[in-house]
Amino acid sequence: MKEPNISTLRTISEKLGLPLPILFFLSLDTEDIKPEKRIAYNHLAPSIKAMIAEFFTNASKGND
Repeated sequence: MKEPNISTLRTISEKLGLPLPILFFLSLDTEDIKPEKRIAYNHLAPSIKAMIAEFFTNASKGND
């Protein structure tokens, strides 16, 4: 499978109104995380994703 280059990902992040690192984080899959860090990732990821969703949903509505 062909992977997008960084300029394509940057364009996508701009169109979505998300910083590129946030796009990277949201695209992570458990398999991308080292096995010894998966427990921590699985524990923290839902809270982080909820915080990101809340922040960017409210920011896009002008409630920042």
